[in-house]
Amino acid sequence: PKDRYVVDNGAAHYNVNWGSINIPMKESTFDKVWHCCQERLWNLKKVYVFDGFVGTSKKSRRAVRIVTEMAWHHHFVTNMFI
Repeated sequence: PKDRYVVDNGAAHYNVNWGSINIPMKESTFDKVWHCCQERLWNLKKVYVFDGFVGTSKKSRRAVRIVTEMAWHHHFVTNMFI
């Protein structure tokens, strides 16, 4: 799919395989998209929050927080992450 955008700054510039899959995005563009997402979530009456981990190893796992507006999205992430 051609819908994966990565902010092209710092280490990402040299470590990402840029092309038709990994599409570069300016940090200013990301900030605008992020702001629109925040405003949408702030204006919803109800959101679902999942706090969990990516990876099973306690040494290398990463904490994640997923905020969704639909219950089935939340259910999906509870099955994808620990």
